[in-house]
Amino acid sequence: MKLIRSGHKNESKMITIFLLIIFSELSGNTASAETFLLSTAALANLTFMEASVVTLLKSFNTAKVLVTSIKRAATSSSRNASTANGGAIPVSIYIQDQVAAVLANMAANADCRSEVVKHGGLPLLLQFLMASPPFEINSESDIRPEDYAQLAATERVLQKSAIAISRYVV
Repeated sequence: MKLIRSGHKNESKMITIFLLIIFSELSGNTASAETFLLSTAALANLTFMEASVVTLLKSFNTAKVLVTSIKRAATSSSRNASTANGGAIPVSIYIQDQVAAVLANMAANADCRSEVVKHGGLPLLLQFLMASPPFEINSESDIRPEDYAQLAATERVLQKSAIAISRYVV
């Protein structure tokens, strides 16, 4: 990332475009949850680092890739509830966190909002608002140390989804 910021503007832009293409294609073509999470996290980080990246995501159909991948996983897991996901990516709270970040950053840009809506991003963000931890919490003593990461990720998903949705009410 330091290379992207320090080089000549044209070289930096070309590297950024290359990374966006790679991570967008990787997100759309992988059956691995870990790979999808990491490529989506890279896209989210790029959108936080450089605002101009967001408009490039429109060119690479990133909203469509992310929304389609999540929908495919949800459809597959509901169809195969008792069996394997059939090649679809299991949608963890951490994946939702990264997808919500990318869609929220795209929603911040007027040119990209329609792209997110066109590919079903708004209903997906509404669905993300129903995120809850995958365990019951009856008291503070019920929470194990490893549960705090999932609680924090769930909170981030709710925040990012709400922020993204609010950007459509301009």
